[in-house]
Amino acid sequence: MATNAGLRRYAVSYDPEELEVGYREMANDLEREREADEWSEGLIGDASAHG
Repeated sequence: MATNAGLRRYAVSYDPEELEVGYREMANDLEREREADEWSEGLIGDASAHG
C-alpha cells in the first residue's frame, strides 16, 4: 500500500506543465494504479452491501 512519503513524491506546483508531468508519473506507476483499482473495487463492494 502507498505511504504518505510515497504520495509526496507526486506533489507538484500548480504550474500546468508540472501538473501534467505529475499526472503522467502517477499514471505510469503501475503498482499505484493496481492499488487504486483494488481500493475502488472495494468501494463498489461496500456500496452494494448497503443497498
